[in-house]
Amino acid sequence: MKLSASEIVLEYFCPAMGMVFANIMFAAPLMAVRKAVQRANLGDLNPTPWAFMTGNTVGWITYSFLIQVRLFEICERSNACLISAYCARSIMG
Repeated sequence: MKLSASEIVLEYFCPAMGMVFANIMFAAPLMAVRKAVQRANLGDLNPTPWAFMTGNTVGWITYSFLIQVRLFEICERSNACLISAYCARSIMG
């Protein structure tokens, strides 16, 4: 079965670009976290969102496995979960 251009764009290209942009969004605080860890001082950095980000990504990964297997979502949320867990662990411990 040959896929049309619109199917390729809608089923592969757009989800792949969403995955890229979501990973960029979740990686945005990494520089601030590294600086705070090096200074050993949070300053005005609020660590609370990373706990919620980790819980949110775990929930979406669970949903993706149980309800409907979505490869792009699983890959994106897995990276986001690792990034948010790293941020939370680096700042709090």
